[in-house]
Amino acid sequence: MKKQLLDQIIKKKKNKNEFAIITNIANGESCFFEKNKPLDKNFEKYLDQINNFFNKKKNGIIENTDIFVETYVRPIKVIIVGQYILRNILLIMQKV
Repeated sequence: MKKQLLDQIIKKKKNKNEFAIITNIANGESCFFEKNKPLDKNFEKYLDQINNFFNKKKNGIIENTDIFVETYVRPIKVIIVGQYILRNILLIMQKV
């Protein structure tokens, strides 16, 4: 991978952008894929399959090709609210 591509990966991960790295494993050529942005002309014919991988948040090689898709997605944020449970316990205790 080229240094420029690695710098872009770091920047996009820091900004929490969702993207994919598309790599032709036969010749090592790589490019970025982002939703609703133009794709490198060398990978345009695989756009439907790339979109499919990206939407399913899946990594892998496109069937019958040498194209590898690696998706980077934002992790799901989980917020646990403990006051609700505590309030319910206090209400139950109050009724007793």
